[in-house]
Amino acid sequence: MSRKKRLLRVGCIVLGLLGLVGYLAFSTFVFPPFEGRFKAAVAGLVPRSVDFFVARTGLGEVFSEFPRLAVLDELKGHPALEAFVDSPEWAEFKRANGVDEGLAELDAALAQLPLGLDPLGIFGGKEVAIAGNFLGRGMERTDWAVYGRVSRVGKLALAALEYPGLLKLDRQGLAVKREGGVFTLTGSSLRRPIHVARVRDVVIAGTGAELVKQALTLADTGSEDSLLLAAPYGEHVLGLPDRDSKRHDFEIVLDVRALREKWGMTKPWPDSISQRFLPAFTGRMFQLAATNRVLGVLEFDSGLSLDLFGEFSSELVTPEQARIYRSRSFDHKALEAIARVAHEDTTFLAYMHGPIGTMLDMVVQAMEPALRDNLVDALKKTGRYKSLPDLIKDLDEGMHDRLALLARPNDWGYEKDYKRKPNGEVELDAQGKPIYDGPPFTPADVFAWTLIVWHENEKKLVDLRELIGANSQTFGIRGRTPQDRGYYEFSIAGNFQTREFWSPFVPGTGHIATVNLPEHMMITNRYMMLEDITQNLLQRATRTGRLTDRSDFMALLDEMPVSGNLFVWANPREGSDVLLRQAEAAARSRVESSIDLVQKRREFEPAARQAVVQGKARGVLTADEVNVLEAELDRRVGEYRDNVVRENVPKALEAARRQITYLRSLSAFMLMLDVDEKNFRLGVRAITPLRQG
Repeated sequence: MSRKKRLLRVGCIVLGLLGLVGYLAFSTFVFPPFEGRFKAAVAGLVPRSVDFFVARTGLGEVFSEFPRLAVLDELKGHPALEAFVDSPEWAEFKRANGVDEGLAELDAALAQLPLGLDPLGIFGGKEVAIAGNFLGRGMERTDWAVYGRVSRVGKLALAALEYPGLLKLDRQGLAVKREGGVFTLTGSSLRRPIHVARVRDVVIAGTGAELVKQALTLADTGSEDSLLLAAPYGEHVLGLPDRDSKRHDFEIVLDVRALREKWGMTKPWPDSISQRFLPAFTGRMFQLAATNRVLGVLEFDSGLSLDLFGEFSSELVTPEQARIYRSRSFDHKALEAIARVAHEDTTFLAYMHGPIGTMLDMVVQAMEPALRDNLVDALKKTGRYKSLPDLIKDLDEGMHDRLALLARPNDWGYEKDYKRKPNGEVELDAQGKPIYDGPPFTPADVFAWTLIVWHENEKKLVDLRELIGANSQTFGIRGRTPQDRGYYEFSIAGNFQTREFWSPFVPGTGHIATVNLPEHMMITNRYMMLEDITQNLLQRATRTGRLTDRSDFMALLDEMPVSGNLFVWANPREGSDVLLRQAEAAARSRVESSIDLVQKRREFEPAARQAVVQGKARGVLTADEVNVLEAELDRRVGEYRDNVVRENVPKALEAARRQITYLRSLSAFMLMLDVDEKNFRLGVRAITPLRQG
């Protein structure tokens, strides 16, 4: 063998030995370069007992620069986001729950990462999760841990903690201690110690030392007792049908009971003892305190998609709630049948199954006491009912266990309500204006709404309607003419007979109209809406088309769970102008009602008498002088009222305007809820275009 070949052979052996020694040294003192990955999802390292868990793959798509969400760049200048970020409600939430302190803690922890790496560099934009346990109220009193798959650079960064001297961590005021496979960093600007460990290609880091240690234990036991192997997680997160195969969505788990207990959330929500009807009624239908744990999937893609499963504490579900929750479900076919009668531009549609008597009991309990007492008095005067339960019993026997509510802007004209000559021409008054001959409406921004009920015993409902008409004075209603028996009767499409109860106390429209169909009874505050819905039922052309004509409605419905007890559709943009005008009127009314005009009139009188009647006492004023004085007082009080309104209404409207801004960011919203005594399934879809038109 030649000298050159011998040298080459020796060199190869030396290089091989150096490579082997280097590999062994690197594997021993750093990490095995060719070790395999943790084969299960990171949820396999999370104990199933955690209070919260959020996970997502494709981390690099979520953040532009950790912890800044990439979507915030797209939403820059978005009215809804700006309104929320600048709102006092968000400021108060941050203050009460230590959000700023929690972010400061995160920033401090990130600043101490070795080798100048950020989380995206460590996790490589791959699968990441955060889990934790609540110790008290606020982020700063929560033990958390981040679980993420890392690149080789990330492994190197963690291995470098073995040699704090090389990283000169002591110069940064940091101390590193190792116990078993867990590193603990303390000092510098860290508010709490940060514990770090690694399981193959998954790094676990956080303030919860026990969480980090449990990850190592779960790795050794094949993920036994982990969240990954928990049956609810497997069924309601991993097993969701039609889920994105790449899982570019957020997996979420939340122990609601732990959150309420640790955060001191002792008040009922919704507030069943509220003085306002909606929260009082909703609080009787559902209580957050009865919910144990919720889990599911959340996705953002030009909108929101949420599929959530929740477990109830059966001992906290009231007997009334249990009766409602036991109601049978409906399917998509039933929903499409309802949508075919609704206007294409329907602002709100709700359809539900449930025991009518129980729900009416809850309505009565949520009423203002004065309104309830007035209703009882009116019923007693009819001679048929002695109490509200008697009325509820008849309604329960007369109706099936289902109802639908539709609402849209009241944009119909009043041409049909003008008085007409025998030849059909509109009659004009002395000024040449059409003579109005319709219901006594008072101008108000209201939605036109229709309630559809399915009759079990039509006669009971008809008898009740006739009873109300026969006691028109008791209920403050009338028909079109003095000869009407408490209601105005006429025909609509299909020759169906309507009954119209006129009253100036019905806001915005001045009437309530009903019509009986073969299967339904419909009740509305705008008879024109009955006409359109009936035309849809008869499959005739209408001025607006049907809700099923909307591609977004049908697309969202296709994504909904297959069945439910409650369904909601909303087109917030369609009704936001009406809601804003209602909010403005309500704010003005609240401000005006807070002014004691009688007292102000007394205060203004001395100056007014001095200005217009030379300071004379009222007892010596002539009738003309009294009129002059009263006119001056009217002017001064009116100016005062207008000034107060001008100064205070905008402030009172701030919250309402923000809510309207949020609503206008939604072009479509859909919700399906399927509930029983033990659990519920919730599906929510919303379309929220990033660019506002």
